[in-house]
Amino acid sequence: DDVLTLSCEPTIAMKWLIPRLPAFNQANPDIKLHLVAAGGPIDFVRSRVDLALRRDDFHWEPHTHGIKVCDEWMGPVSRNKAERKDSLEGVRLLYTGTRPRAWATWQRQTHISLKGSVRADYEHFYLCIQAAVSGLG
Repeated sequence: DDVLTLSCEPTIAMKWLIPRLPAFNQANPDIKLHLVAAGGPIDFVRSRVDLALRRDDFHWEPHTHGIKVCDEWMGPVSRNKAERKDSLEGVRLLYTGTRPRAWATWQRQTHISLKGSVRADYEHFYLCIQAAVSGLG
């Protein structure tokens, strides 16, 4: 059997890739997939990775071949439908160490004030997703 070593951003792996793996496995029964959760730049030779799924927010080496899979959309989500659309005052904003400038970037693009919001920090983006689903921000 062939082994394909795929390195993938953890959130992309959890929310996009893994739900599609049953169809991939059915269509490619002879390929054994070894999935590695990682992000950022990658050295394909040292890591022994065949393929990587990444965001495109850092410098790639000139010899790296890349294909854009999709656009990224950023914006706040909330379980509470009563949240105001023009202010986030009093709202707990979930920050992630893997995307520390996300709220500042969103605020700069929308001009919606973050004044009066409460900050909660999580190490990884996928933890923020679960925190939001759980009603923590």
